[in-house]
Amino acid sequence: KDFGAIENLYENLEKIKEPLKEKLEQGKEIAFLSKKLAMLDREVPLDKKISDCRMKEPDYQKLQELFARLEFRRLVKEIEKGDCFANARNDSERNGHCESAAGGRGNLKEDFLLFQPGRFYEMSEILGDLENFKPILEDTNTEKIGFHLKEKIIQFARKGINAKGALFDLGVAEELLNERLPRPQKSGLAMTISELRNHYEEKLKEKNLLSLFKEVEMPLLSTLAKMEIRGIYIDIVYLSSLSKRFGEKLKDLEREIYLASGEKFNINSPDQLRKILFEKLKLPPGKRTKKGYSTDSEVLKELSRVHSLPDTLLKYRELYKLKTTYVDALLGLVDQKTHKLHTSFNQIGTSTGRLSSSRPNLQNIPIRTENGCLIRKAFCAEKKNFLFSFDYSQIELRILAHLSGEPALTKAFLDDKDVHAETAALIFGREKITPQMRRIAKTVNFAVIYGMRGFGLAKELEIKRRDAEDFIYRYFERYSRVKEYLEETLEKAREDGYVSTILSRRRYIPDIRSKNPTVRKFAERAAINMPVQGSAADLLKIAMKRIEENLIRRNLRSVMLLTIHDELLFEGPEEEENDLTKIVKDDMINAMSLAVPLKVEVKKGKNWLNMEKV
Repeated sequence: KDFGAIENLYENLEKIKEPLKEKLEQGKEIAFLSKKLAMLDREVPLDKKISDCRMKEPDYQKLQELFARLEFRRLVKEIEKGDCFANARNDSERNGHCESAAGGRGNLKEDFLLFQPGRFYEMSEILGDLENFKPILEDTNTEKIGFHLKEKIIQFARKGINAKGALFDLGVAEELLNERLPRPQKSGLAMTISELRNHYEEKLKEKNLLSLFKEVEMPLLSTLAKMEIRGIYIDIVYLSSLSKRFGEKLKDLEREIYLASGEKFNINSPDQLRKILFEKLKLPPGKRTKKGYSTDSEVLKELSRVHSLPDTLLKYRELYKLKTTYVDALLGLVDQKTHKLHTSFNQIGTSTGRLSSSRPNLQNIPIRTENGCLIRKAFCAEKKNFLFSFDYSQIELRILAHLSGEPALTKAFLDDKDVHAETAALIFGREKITPQMRRIAKTVNFAVIYGMRGFGLAKELEIKRRDAEDFIYRYFERYSRVKEYLEETLEKAREDGYVSTILSRRRYIPDIRSKNPTVRKFAERAAINMPVQGSAADLLKIAMKRIEENLIRRNLRSVMLLTIHDELLFEGPEEEENDLTKIVKDDMINAMSLAVPLKVEVKKGKNWLNMEKV
């Protein structure tokens, strides 16, 4: 970390203190051998070309013989029927046996790009001759067609090429359609790239999804690519000190745990923990799993009422996860030269259409705990710039009011009332609302959106199930139109097999008719939640696309960095605050025309934690 490379380290051994210096001197030969073993040997003589290594169509006769010998009966039937390249009917087929029988995704050609009206190239060809391809890539009149276009745009940008023109990402299209056709190759498959593109366009039009695809999802590809390239500045010094602080706290908690249990053991081993809790300390066991009594957080929380150890274990687990999953992982992902973090955004990673991120998953950075919030402090503005946060206020409840047409809920938003206090007043039938009543009402408001019932609400509020069911009953009694809307949504899901957002994005829910009550109830919760959460996702995507366009048009230096749930994070100079605020708020508020007004909360600060309302 300090010297960058092992060669540089050995050239500066005088800077290393004993006894580490002596160990390094003794292990020099092994160190360099280890490096050699870890590296690919690029000097191996090869008599093959890359083209010789391309996957070909499987030999179905041999494949059938192999499957028969291994008694893969279902796969044998698939080959006999010839169904392996048929349209996928659901996610399990898409990721399951059909791919296996077809030889897996390795033989399906995704690493290509087609320039309309029919010029087809593999990425290796384009990247190997960028000078000649640059005019085509930067031509606004040339449509680019392929899979993973965002990643390709990023590749080109890093080579100094700003890809322009209409985009048609086949992967996004098939995700919207819930359909998967065979990947095109230069030979061997029936569908050409052009045919695949035209097929998807026709299907998108058929299902009223073409506008969502062309006007929202495709323009967003370039926006997300720019955000990934920009990255966000991370205070590495602060994050390193936080890692050290968390490490010290973990050691203290370890000592407490060993003291309370009377012996040392592997805290992260469920088996060893079970023996301590249920055999040695004789604590009352809760639910049982295949491997024994559960030691999950729910069980530990319950046991905390009778013994101090479970509570300490919960604190240890929380801190251990924060340190390993977030703090240390972030340190490993940050570019050591620029101190920037470049996360990857995925616009088709969720069933509701919500954006997700990976390496790291920014959606999961904790904000509800004191220790979790400290991680946000590492996300900073560079130099004299500031971070600006724009967050939709109660967006899902506002969409619920729009979709359901509930008069009381709509009026609360039109009058700019505290909707949770209004719900509390309706549930409890009182004018004076206590903080506890408001908390219950807030939980009930969101429980309804997520299809939660009495059992789930009771666990969430830590109250009796009868009381939770009473709260839900009174909620639906006061908001009767919400109840009617939810029942209509479930009925439509049973009839059509899917539910839709305001912009017609679909989520197929085949399990809505399942005879298994657990499976069916999960499907019902998904059916209730998707139109609301999916519409919120569509709304944010529209806003992001418009904001990016307007920032460029106004020639502002301020840029969009991150999206987390219903929040957008920007960086820019303080003198652009008014212009930035006006553009972003206007575009977020006017992204869709709803029956209730949209509201955006704005914050400003030097880091993501210490931000004040503007």
